[in-house]
Amino acid sequence: MTDTMRENSIGACVAIAVLPWIEWIPRKRFLPAASLAAYEGGSLYLILNGFRSTAVERIVVSPNEVIVIALCLASVSILVRLMTAVGAWRRRLSPERTTSHLHRISRRVLSDPKGLTGLLVLGALAYIAVVAPLIATDPLVMDFGSSLRPPSAEHILGTDMYGRNLLSRIVFGARYSLGISVTATLLNVILGASLGLVAGFFRGAPDALIMRLFEILNSIPFLMLAILIVAVFGSSIPMLIIVLSVFVLQPARIVRGQVLELREKEYAQAAQALGASKGRIILHHVLPNVLPTLLVVTSVRVGQNILSLAGLSFLGMGITPPTPSWGSMLQEGREHILSAPWLGAFPGAAIFITVLAFNLLGDSLRDALDPRLGREW
Repeated sequence: MTDTMRENSIGACVAIAVLPWIEWIPRKRFLPAASLAAYEGGSLYLILNGFRSTAVERIVVSPNEVIVIALCLASVSILVRLMTAVGAWRRRLSPERTTSHLHRISRRVLSDPKGLTGLLVLGALAYIAVVAPLIATDPLVMDFGSSLRPPSAEHILGTDMYGRNLLSRIVFGARYSLGISVTATLLNVILGASLGLVAGFFRGAPDALIMRLFEILNSIPFLMLAILIVAVFGSSIPMLIIVLSVFVLQPARIVRGQVLELREKEYAQAAQALGASKGRIILHHVLPNVLPTLLVVTSVRVGQNILSLAGLSFLGMGITPPTPSWGSMLQEGREHILSAPWLGAFPGAAIFITVLAFNLLGDSLRDALDPRLGREW
């Protein structure tokens, strides 16, 4: 590449980093361009309105929290721009360069209606959870004069028996439901994958010990075990994360089964014959082939943890009231299911939509990562 071409490429990549739509629109990627434009426009409006309204009691946010939210939103914008600019730079340096495996997977997921729907819904839910203080009123403020009001222009989703705005409680409940479930799932996958790698690769005594531990845990119903632990140690958020992440290690069995097969492959045997350490074989030859399966397990496991957390909250063993939680709102609406059905319908719809989005994304990832389907995208 000549110096002039290189300078032109650098200039083009800088322009793309400032305005990613320049790169996306000619490639007919209108949805990402429109989504990013809406994201940045809405974020800018909410941040400016948050700084302007911090003195208003209706806004549940402090100036420091506005700054933190602004930094989080800006970090996502910067990351998108860097990824777009790097991709454009690589395409201009080597147009004949083959597409990476990660890029092919992302293209397949985005081309699949299930994957695209799941990503859009989950992206919207994550955005709502982050900017919750900027778009909702205080979920703990009671107004007994407005108790059990049906959905109206003033209260879009109605109010509960204490006069609290149901929309605000659902929006803030997304923070706790998604935050706890995602954190517990990540810890669960990391711990389960580590134990599965050790059991499948080393076999022998480690495999026997780990598998006996799994059999003991699987012999006890999870809900019974969770209720017992929460009843003894309390229902704090750290304890809920521990319960959801440690006592259901399904990823370990899946990873173990794959590792038992991968360790016998020719490339793993050749690396061992060439003197590679076991740690190197695991990190460079076994783990990369297990990661696609872990992505699918993670997406499905988050939905399962949301349901488990909602079930514990419904039984009074989850997030402690008056902290908003989708499960506890279902439990509160149970007593008024005939007179005020919106109390249970809207939190239930939030749980249903979130779990469905994670399952759709998991199905799409499974299809994209399965070479046996032979699907053209």
